[in-house]
Amino acid sequence: MTALQPTEIAKFWIQGKVVITNLSQSFYYMSCPGCNKGAQKNYNERFLCLCGYESTATPRARIYGQINDDTGSVSVIMFGHEAEQVLGCYATKIIEYSEEEKNKHIENVINELTTKYWILQIYADQEKMKTQRYKNFNVYSIEEAKQEEVANSSS
Repeated sequence: MTALQPTEIAKFWIQGKVVITNLSQSFYYMSCPGCNKGAQKNYNERFLCLCGYESTATPRARIYGQINDDTGSVSVIMFGHEAEQVLGCYATKIIEYSEEEKNKHIENVINELTTKYWILQIYADQEKMKTQRYKNFNVYSIEEAKQEEVANSSS
């Protein structure tokens, strides 16, 4: 097997359960819809992004969590569509919730996650993983596993 070169992105497939351990995390951040980079702006505030795109600050879903399977767990971060699949709603809905409604929704999501298996493709950027800031694998794609897929994998 050849060693990964520092600039390579390694992708892996995992089947497991999504676990959200930090309930106080913000499940969205304001971003530029052109490049998805974080923007220190208020919802719907107009700004010129560093990418050159004249933007309106838009919430983008984000989850810090873990994927657990029979062999252990791995820390992951999910953005955008993948995070919204797990949360069961769009980031714009989360931002509209009161704190109480958001907490109730997240509690319900966490309870549902205990019964669901997911098939995920995760990746690691070897250069970023060397830095202190990036210690999570990024979720590249996610879909809920069908019951027969879960049964077949445990045989």
